[in-house]
Amino acid sequence: MNSFNCKIQVRFNDFDSQKIVNHTKICEYIETAYVDFFKEEINPDWNYESIPLVLRKEITEFLIPITGDSKPVCRVQVSEVRRSSFTLLIAVMDEDSAKTYATAERVIVNIDFETKRPVSLDEMIKENLNLFKI
Repeated sequence: MNSFNCKIQVRFNDFDSQKIVNHTKICEYIETAYVDFFKEEINPDWNYESIPLVLRKEITEFLIPITGDSKPVCRVQVSEVRRSSFTLLIAVMDEDSAKTYATAERVIVNIDFETKRPVSLDEMIKENLNLFKI
């Protein structure tokens, strides 16, 4: 089972008044991880204009807070590859202890910007996604 890991740099302004990382920042970490995953592992030539991917669905569960001594890393895996979409599972975990801060599911759809309709994913993209399928 392959996975893509993305280290997250926690910044001072990520923390809220409770001295934990704000949940909106965790969603940004997740987005950074899956965009990096797509660029680095699925299609290095990817950009928004050449392969128009849109977020169709997002679910995030916040399990335990990220604090100042945390070292978060996002693990990205693929749970499903379909004709025009794919589903990613992302876990935000501690690099040292492997405790899980949050889990997420993202459904990404390939669309035609002109028609606003789903279109088939390129076969090379599907093959590369399947390398990370759980």
